[in-house]
Amino acid sequence: MLTHQQSSAIKHLLEWKVGALFMEAGTGKTRVACELINSVDVDVVVWIAPLRTIDPVGDNPSIKEEIIKWTKEPNKFVYFGAESISLSNRIYLSLYEIVKNNRCFVVVDESLKIKNAEAKRTKRILTISRFAEFKLILNGTPLSRNLLDLWSQMEFLSPNILNMSLTQFKNTFCNYTTITKRFGNRSITKEFITGIENIDYLYSLIRHYVY
Repeated sequence: MLTHQQSSAIKHLLEWKVGALFMEAGTGKTRVACELINSVDVDVVVWIAPLRTIDPVGDNPSIKEEIIKWTKEPNKFVYFGAESISLSNRIYLSLYEIVKNNRCFVVVDESLKIKNAEAKRTKRILTISRFAEFKLILNGTPLSRNLLDLWSQMEFLSPNILNMSLTQFKNTFCNYTTITKRFGNRSITKEFITGIENIDYLYSLIRHYVY
């Protein structure tokens, strides 16, 4: 039987083709994800997660066991280690071809794996997201210590949610200081976020897609 929190999450996210499920560990995020997947007709479900949860060491449970327990069609699931997407061109191209050529539901389990917008893994996951009709990100709370990570996660779900570039997002919601240090003929510039602002506006943009 579903818990009240699980039922509430499913009801909220069923209205959309994309969504973010931010629930504490142990509250049944995988069950919610499977119920959402069960509600749609897709060719393939791509589950991207840390390798330690896909193929754990020792007696630790595998996410595959939970998925087999709760999904109607476990044979439709393919699993990709988040780390492998950046480290292996072969694995990334395999993922790319699957998502490009099938009606897919893509799940990113532990969504902080898509945070730094300049990282190869983030860029690759954002690329494959363009081909997926249904998308879901899972994580515990808090979302991240760095508000900029939220831009990448919402961009994965749909660029239309925020409808702004990373620079626009930073200028709208972050206070930051720029420091430039010179070393002879070279200079290095770094930005430090010192505060956040316009959070009510940010919430209004993302609230429909986040539970």
